[in-house]
Amino acid sequence: MTPPARPTEWSSRGCRECGAKFQLQRASREFCCAACRRVFNNRRMLRGAEFYDLVMATRFDRSAAQQNGAWSLLCRMAASFRYADQRERDGRPSWDDVAKIKARHARVLATPIAPRGRSS
Repeated sequence: MTPPARPTEWSSRGCRECGAKFQLQRASREFCCAACRRVFNNRRMLRGAEFYDLVMATRFDRSAAQQNGAWSLLCRMAASFRYADQRERDGRPSWDDVAKIKARHARVLATPIAPRGRSS
């Protein structure tokens, strides 16, 4: 018996970092090589660390965040990152779409249900 054919969209894909086409060995592969994966993830870590601090300050120390213009800074940083992606990466975004992020964090989105017989 022959194995089922892979869908055509899995046969080749563009690397998320350099854009080069490569043959897929598994459907989840996103990069042509380990070096591209490292560069991509290092950029996301550096950008994410700064975003993390601003988001946490905005969420949990709102008065200080408002006084210091945290939201404006977040928006300007995001615009700067997007501009760098357009200029240096031929417009390939270095972020995932919201649906993909939600799928990774399903446990956070789950609504806790109180056990029967107890009210909250």
